[in-house]
Amino acid sequence: MPNEPQSKVPAGDDVPGLADRLDLLFRTVPRGHESSQLHTSASIAEELERQNISVTPNHIRALRTGRRRNPSFRLLAGLADIFQVPLDYFVNDSVSAEIQESLKTVVAMRDTGVQQLMMRAHGVSAESLGPVLALLDQIRRIEGLDASNDRPGDDD
Repeated sequence: MPNEPQSKVPAGDDVPGLADRLDLLFRTVPRGHESSQLHTSASIAEELERQNISVTPNHIRALRTGRRRNPSFRLLAGLADIFQVPLDYFVNDSVSAEIQESLKTVVAMRDTGVQQLMMRAHGVSAESLGPVLALLDQIRRIEGLDASNDRPGDDD
């Protein structure tokens, strides 16, 4: 179907940025919805074996560290399925950036302090949350956590 956009990973070609993108998935995506345990090269190799994709944990480690940069299309598709990301995550910079932003949110949500803030803020009116958010912005600036003072939605 010539008119449909497709992810193209020609056989034998390197996939730029693959190691960083794959490593981020290993560091952030848990093994399951009910688990906080992260994947290992061995667990990924086992999952891929269930998809009839034969690969060793060493091969997965080599992809994750950048020693190998040319996985088969089938292997990339299997990895995308396991980590529940679109295949384009591995080859499209804009899709990758979008997924990486989502993963940062997931990591922040795991932080106990963030969870406590969310629980306490639940049900509080937007008007009352305003001063709390302003205080958090000020603290982030003091601690050097923000590159700029802009928050999404601050267009005034």
